[in-house]
Amino acid sequence: MLSYHRKHSIEPYLDRLVPYLSDAQLNPVIKTGILQWCIDEGIEDQIEIVKFDRSKWIKPYELPDVLETEFAKTCLIELEEIEHDDPTLYQFTKQILFRFCIFYTH
Repeated sequence: MLSYHRKHSIEPYLDRLVPYLSDAQLNPVIKTGILQWCIDEGIEDQIEIVKFDRSKWIKPYELPDVLETEFAKTCLIELEEIEHDDPTLYQFTKQILFRFCIFYTH
């Protein structure tokens, strides 16, 4: 459902979605999707995110592409052998890395 809605503007949904980002019980993968939508839409509001038992206030429009950080680049270099041996596993691992990095590298 989130993927469907991400094809449209977040503005009509923003006030209803922001509280989910600070809900410690919500699945972190869903939070990553909501946060990425905020980043893609250039949301300038300061938003609290609670993820992996950590809390952080961020402005989505200020966040760089997480896969361009030094940490992510280093991890992706280490995964190059997997990319050649098993491209599907590489893509899956890259997605997990993205979900991890979007919180810990900012």
